Amino acid sequence: MPTYLSRTPSSAGNRRLWTWSGWFKKLKDVNGDTVFAGYTDSNNRMRLNYTSDGRIEIFGYISSTQVQVITTRRFQDFSSWYHIVWVWDTAQSTNSNRTKVYINGEQITNWGTQTWPAQNSESVINSNTGQYIGQRGDGSAQLSGYLTDINFIDGQALTPSTFGETDSTTGGWKPKVDFPGLTYGTNGFRCQFGNAAALGTDTSGQSNNFTVNGAGTNAKTVDTATNNFCTFNALDKASNVTLSKGNLIAAIAGAGQTRSVASTMAMSKGKWYWEIYYTADSVSGFVGLVSADIGWSVNSTAYPSSGVNDNVGYNDGGTKYINGSGSSYGASWASGDTISVAVDLDNNTTIFYKNGASQGSISKTFTGSYYLVVQHQSSSGTSNFHLNTGNPAYTISSGNADANGHGNFEYAVPSGYYALCTKNVNQYG
Repeated sequence: MPTYLSRTPSSAGNRRLWTWSGWFKKLKDVNGDTVFAGYTDSNNRMRLNYTSDGRIEIFGYISSTQVQVITTRRFQDFSSWYHIVWVWDTAQSTNSNRTKVYINGEQITNWGTQTWPAQNSESVINSNTGQYIGQRGDGSAQLSGYLTDINFIDGQALTPSTFGETDSTTGGWKPKVDFPGLTYGTNGFRCQFGNAAALGTDTSGQSNNFTVNGAGTNAKTVDTATNNFCTFNALDKASNVTLSKGNLIAAIAGAGQTRSVASTMAMSKGKWYWEIYYTADSVSGFVGLVSADIGWSVNSTAYPSSGVNDNVGYNDGGTKYINGSGSSYGASWASGDTISVAVDLDNNTTIFYKNGASQGSISKTFTGSYYLVVQHQSSSGTSNFHLNTGNPAYTISSGNADANGHGNFEYAVPSGYYALCTKNVNQYG
């Protein structure tokens, strides 16, 4: 069951004027994938969600009168965080000013469907009925993604500059840490999700805490808008690959074919470390890197020893692959083992580890950018690859960070190697 948060305010706030701000990392396209909603019944509801093709939609009913606006632009980057600001200000005389959406600091002005709220209409959001983060209120359209630093301001129409700013080094949009002088209003709240035992805690000072529903283990992650970690890529996977747990677990079914999935981040220089915890009903796995330019297709049935001329990897039989050629390398591995990878793109070496034990250094010249890749190498059975680039979706028995203090790994990170996250990539990549 996906995690979502819920709260029913004791009294209504300003239903004509409010601002919602939050950071969202999208994982896949799901119709109705809901970020924030208010719900009383089918005739009184309002939500901000995604459509099945990645457009942002505001949808709902106010006393049976429909409101619906949908962007023409699609937002389908599953590797990055988006900052969304949603402003409701129905006192405005111009209909398109009565509800506004900003993405990464820029206002959305191109809309396809346009059924705007009536002037002075009162939304069910900020009423004394159910308010939801991560589902639409009737138990459906649950969110597939990560959320962080959600702010709701009761009674004010604010701009993105209240919550974010341009990074002077990268030029990207980034969160502000604090908001001096900001007042939240009666039903305002700030959810930073800092306490794993109480993810719905309101840190605004208003004590408008949310109830957490469906949170399993590892619901709190280190993957945030200030430090984005590499995951499997929902846009770069074969059809028989099913991703779950924040796109950190890839279940690959044979189904008469071999298939793969690649990562959201590519590496072109630097020294990087990650781990793959492997479970399977039949052992047939491959872990490695392939060229972002001329590597094999995730839909290819070829093993990396066939038809691939720029790769390095290690399979369950103990074979290493270098540029499409396989040879003896290390120990075999099976379900329950952890395979770690330490790749040095500057000095052209790769070391694979089985349960923390090095299998030896491999020399392979790197000439471009490379994705981490896993593959199920059988036409039957299923392999499950649990990716840990520093943000594990599974419980580990120890805890090891890199030299910069980033990540949480089962085994010690080799000296000079780093977790695949944006803070490290900005420094070393």
